[in-house]
Amino acid sequence: MTLVKKRSCLEIKNSAPHALSGLYDILVDNTVITVYCEMAKEGGGFTFIPREAVKRGKFPNLINQIFTEKSKVLLRFQSKNGLQPFTLITQLPHYQKQPLGVLMHSYAGYTRPLNVGLGDYIFLGVLPASIAKARTIQGFRSNGQSVSFRNCDRNPNSYFALFPNHQEGAINSYLSNNLIFERQGVAVTWRKTGIPSYGHRQLPNNFLFLTELHFGGCGTYTSSDRWTDAFGTAIGLR
Repeated sequence: MTLVKKRSCLEIKNSAPHALSGLYDILVDNTVITVYCEMAKEGGGFTFIPREAVKRGKFPNLINQIFTEKSKVLLRFQSKNGLQPFTLITQLPHYQKQPLGVLMHSYAGYTRPLNVGLGDYIFLGVLPASIAKARTIQGFRSNGQSVSFRNCDRNPNSYFALFPNHQEGAINSYLSNNLIFERQGVAVTWRKTGIPSYGHRQLPNNFLFLTELHFGGCGTYTSSDRWTDAFGTAIGLR
């Protein structure tokens, strides 16, 4: 008997509640893709996307298929000490009714990533440009802790962008002469909220993306090639 492939890690979790974290095959656009399923943290059922799946035209329905709970996204970043802390991203309390936006090869409703010239990407939008352009307290919650700043000049940036950088293209040098956001601000505060996995369970390298964060007016601009303590981020959706 041929087993029917599930469509997400959440489907696997619902059909087998005691399933363990690890690599699983799911069916997307009539093609089998190997993903990493996080089955323990935050209730489990998070589908982590490999770099090779982020290619234009390859899996056009991937995000819509696996991203059904738009109030949370699970990120893991690779620390240079070998650990991979996780951070559950949710909205600040006064933006709780605003869903998170996850797009592939698009930033519709948000602002353009500076590294968009690298080609393929996953876009995690926190606040759309129509909201982020206000001079207000903005940011997100990470593992229940507020990562916030006051937008000082109404620049409508509020996103993470994750690039597989298949062709090893040159990374944008914006603000590279002023590394203030490597010492303070949203990106530094966010990484400090990370919680290591018990037992140090690791995602394979092909789930880690070059990562750009842009928040504000006065929140941060950074990319993971500049980080002194970490490099690369993986994204899990449920």
